[in-house]
Amino acid sequence: METPIPLSSSICLRETQEIDGLTIKAGEMMFIAIHQLHHNEDQWGEDHHIFRPERFEKSQAHHHPMSFIPFLGGKRVFVGNTFAENSIKVVLPLILKAYKELEFVDPTHYKKKPLNNITMPFRPVIKIRLN
Repeated sequence: METPIPLSSSICLRETQEIDGLTIKAGEMMFIAIHQLHHNEDQWGEDHHIFRPERFEKSQAHHHPMSFIPFLGGKRVFVGNTFAENSIKVVLPLILKAYKELEFVDPTHYKKKPLNNITMPFRPVIKIRLN
């Protein structure tokens, strides 16, 4: 909901661009207001300030792909994005290892190969018993 860095790093355009009636000349510096982008009512609706993860499900996604850029995008993508994705693959098993007993909600999960995509919609697949 609240981006840790509300503005992008400075960007210098190589060509003059017109964006929504505003002309930005080549060589001028600009910033992207990430916080405002993530709270754009035109893209996210009147309840943009409410956390609703289902907004990102493919069946519900009616927003522009660049209207949510927590790690920026394109050539300027934040290096920490890859670091964060790889870290969760290491840290999550260590956290789960701390629990005494884990049990899958659906027993067929014991034979399934894990998906290599942590960004899929969350569905509970384990029960955790604290002993």
